[in-house]
Amino acid sequence: MIQPAGSSAGPSRGRGFRRCLRAGMGSRTGRAVGVSSVLVPIVSYVVYDLQQPDSTVKRLASAVADRFIGWRDNRRRLTDISDKVEVIEKEDEDQAR
Repeated sequence: MIQPAGSSAGPSRGRGFRRCLRAGMGSRTGRAVGVSSVLVPIVSYVVYDLQQPDSTVKRLASAVADRFIGWRDNRRRLTDISDKVEVIEKEDEDQAR
């Protein structure tokens, strides 16, 4: 079969293919399939990597946790304001009478 000039050697994927993909991703099942096709390889990599002794995921998680803990501790500095505060005892109304 002779290919028309200017076309690629591969199969033609025109408007019909794109329309089919767009219609499939518009449905609930299509979105579920699209999301699972992205999430399944990522989750399987994470599970496999966590089983390894030199896990990249563990190192990344510990680095993020260390940064978060350091950030949280820097925000929780205690400030001594005892010289600026006056404590006044409030008497009960029954004792004042």
